[in-house]
Amino acid sequence: MGGVTFRALSTILEAVAPLDVWPLVGQTHFMAFALADDQKQFIARMIRSGRFNNQSEVVREALRRMAAAELDFLTPPPMTPAQVQRIYGPNAEEDERECRFGHAAFQAVRRAARKGARR
Repeated sequence: MGGVTFRALSTILEAVAPLDVWPLVGQTHFMAFALADDQKQFIARMIRSGRFNNQSEVVREALRRMAAAELDFLTPPPMTPAQVQRIYGPNAEEDERECRFGHAAFQAVRRAARKGARR
């Protein structure tokens, strides 16, 4: 039987490996993860329904949806001018309340400082 022996093939692979061609060849990376029983059952149900061919497809679709939801969360729609005005615009009632609160806090600090000076 002619051809390449296992020893010759392993020698060739050892020579080629340092060239970092494995991604070009299509090296597969596997990830392991733990799932709860109900999650395993859900994956099996999705496969039985015919919607997905295997577990990896179910997990990839779930990750795609999660990434899309995360993107939606991180990029909310722009505020309307009315919303901007309501949130950042002047509000006489709130301004008055903040002034009263600030004044009361300042008076409390002054009283505490006077009380500490008397001791």
